[in-house]
Amino acid sequence: MALKVSDNGESVVFCMDYGDISVKGVSSGGLVVRYEFERYQEGIIDTLEETYHPDKNGQVRIKGVGEMARRNAPVWAFSSQNGLEAYRYASVNLKMSFSSGEDNASLKRRFLYADVATEGMQNQGISECFLTRYSTRRILPGQPVTLAFHFQGQQTLSVGVAYIDRPGHAAYVSWPVVLDYGQLEDGVEQYFIHKADCITVMDRLNEETRGEFTEDDMLWYTFTLQTGDGAEDTVRFEVDHRKYPVTSILLYQSCFGLPESIALHGAETVTAEMEGTFGTMGQAYRKLFTRLDYSHESNTGYLGPDDRDAFEDLLRSPKVYLGSVAEENEVVITETEAEEVLPHAGPVNFRVKWKRVNASYHRFKNKAVAATDAGVFDKSFDKSFE
Repeated sequence: MALKVSDNGESVVFCMDYGDISVKGVSSGGLVVRYEFERYQEGIIDTLEETYHPDKNGQVRIKGVGEMARRNAPVWAFSSQNGLEAYRYASVNLKMSFSSGEDNASLKRRFLYADVATEGMQNQGISECFLTRYSTRRILPGQPVTLAFHFQGQQTLSVGVAYIDRPGHAAYVSWPVVLDYGQLEDGVEQYFIHKADCITVMDRLNEETRGEFTEDDMLWYTFTLQTGDGAEDTVRFEVDHRKYPVTSILLYQSCFGLPESIALHGAETVTAEMEGTFGTMGQAYRKLFTRLDYSHESNTGYLGPDDRDAFEDLLRSPKVYLGSVAEENEVVITETEAEEVLPHAGPVNFRVKWKRVNASYHRFKNKAVAATDAGVFDKSFDKSFE
């Protein structure tokens, strides 16, 4: 009986949406499967060979192929995006060769990174929606934000902005984003990644209107993606002009392996504990090493459903940065806690404990520079009075 290999059938699929592979007609000697993972312009990056034993009906069911693909699929951090926009190769190709006795079969699939199931995005159309958790989100003027989508050459992208053009009067303007269809290559999956932060949009607003507006003048803006068959997806950004006593912006990789950020608005507590190594040297008890270990406990502020899902992405992200992507800004989240009383459908605040990965952020401050900061009161003085 010849080998019969079947799966859920999509040639391009998000990693965690990929189901099981069923192989029928396997001989008693077992099934040997060779996996070859290949990226465009990189060649074969990983190979694996496994042997599976059939059940009494000569059938093998293979699980976890999507997870193997996820470990080899490309991801991006903020540092990999230079300029306003970028086109990125997005997939890993998997070639599977099956052999049992004298029978052989093969299967090829292309995988896009996702560390969660997308719950139907595959059926909606990979190219019809932005790769983000959000449909509406509130952002700070200086918060780094990007938007991305699967680029297939039949889409249009536009930006619309509501802003204050003079005291007491609001205006609206929109413009198209030019997409470079020359970037498309047959059989190669592409992502289009666009900066969507407030300052970037404000700069383009000033170009469109020949004005000199600032982020304080912006109310909200939208990015709208349309496909040739009429499908439309819109993400709305509401500019948060409130002044928070403490704000920490964490950068991380989203569930799609793309750059994302979250702003923690709540109160923050910093604790310092001395860590040291002590021992006996020459019949004397000596200090061998000491340092202050700082631990931060931040509050997220109240999170709605989309923010909570994004917060879980933050916890799974392989790397997290504070403020900007740099070695000295890398942090690790050590603990998180929230309390929710059910039945309850409202937003929830999470307490997040985090530490810096290394101590290189401690920079020596030149005395001359420190002198310019001197004032009547030191930094501990409460200057919030009027």
